[in-house]
Amino acid sequence: MPTGAVLVNENKAIVYRGRNRVNEIYAPEYQTCSNRLAHAEINVLLQVRQTDSDTVSSHVLHTTTEPCVLCFGAIVMSGVRSIRYAASDPVAGGTGLSKSTNTFILNRNINIQQAPKILSKV
Repeated sequence: MPTGAVLVNENKAIVYRGRNRVNEIYAPEYQTCSNRLAHAEINVLLQVRQTDSDTVSSHVLHTTTEPCVLCFGAIVMSGVRSIRYAASDPVAGGTGLSKSTNTFILNRNINIQQAPKILSKV
């Protein structure tokens, strides 16, 4: 699946970028490939260093497709607090977990926005 993601700072500059590398045999440093976990969002988040943890909450993760359950969980754990995505994923989309009764997720107050429907139609 040709999914891409970027993490942008408060000045809208791209800090990290990643793409789906599930079927690739090479990945840049701090990214993964050749496995079912090599999603675009994961490859972005793997680049975030511990020293970035104080600033990453003000960054926005932009992705072409609604993050799956795996990626949404990684976003929750990463410290990123804003997600923007273009196309919804009715099969594996995980952003609905933000409405769960799980206090760990709820306390993160993640801001999730989907692009206008006209952009998400395939």
